[in-house]
Amino acid sequence: MTSRNKSITYLVKAIIKLNINEISSEISNKLSLIETQGSLYDEQVLINKLIDDVSQDKLDLLHKIHSQFAIEREKSFICNKPVLDLEEIYDFNTKTEFDLFKQFLGYTPKSILIIGSGYWPKSGMYFKKNDVHVICVDIEKSCFDNSFYSGMEVLIGDAINLKFPVVDCVILTSTVGGTKSNKDLILKNVLSQKKCKVVCIREPFAEERLLFPNTSLCLSYENYDILKRYHNDYCYRRVYLI
Repeated sequence: MTSRNKSITYLVKAIIKLNINEISSEISNKLSLIETQGSLYDEQVLINKLIDDVSQDKLDLLHKIHSQFAIEREKSFICNKPVLDLEEIYDFNTKTEFDLFKQFLGYTPKSILIIGSGYWPKSGMYFKKNDVHVICVDIEKSCFDNSFYSGMEVLIGDAINLKFPVVDCVILTSTVGGTKSNKDLILKNVLSQKKCKVVCIREPFAEERLLFPNTSLCLSYENYDILKRYHNDYCYRRVYLI
């Protein structure tokens, strides 16, 4: 098992311990199995079986707990410089997105809407440096009370029913919505308004599905084609040209 997967496994186990009365210890036991036997068996088979065995309400709870963990982590970035490797990961992922947007549009995007930008808008900062008009959306007003958002437009509200401006690209972040059903509703709202040319969904991959809500809603839209699925050690993206 890679060090990255081990770190995620440890994190999930720590999250589970915070709500031991609400989440079955069976999940923790299976995570331990993945950790100890991952080098002997197919790691992804074990992970997929684990996730298939977890009910949606327990997954929703895990996602909500991890969302709070992510918020606290981002808040700490405001006062403390993030670790270098984390910054490099964010920059690498955002550059990948930016390159995909240019490829699909046929030109450099002039405006990008980020839904679920959070307390540390690293992607927005990257796009802004590349002369893109960045619009950040979050339900938490306190997210925008820091200098990281300087030079960016902000929208405060629930993205499930928020009216969006016309932009080239829309990004749905990994944690947005907090649960699968909410993430589906946000995505449906984006698609129904038809105010962008490209939609990018940041997807959880492998055991990260225990930490972030997934969505398959776009697959039911015949008019939206999946042009590219991008996966590397750090990210997974679904990109749609509308």
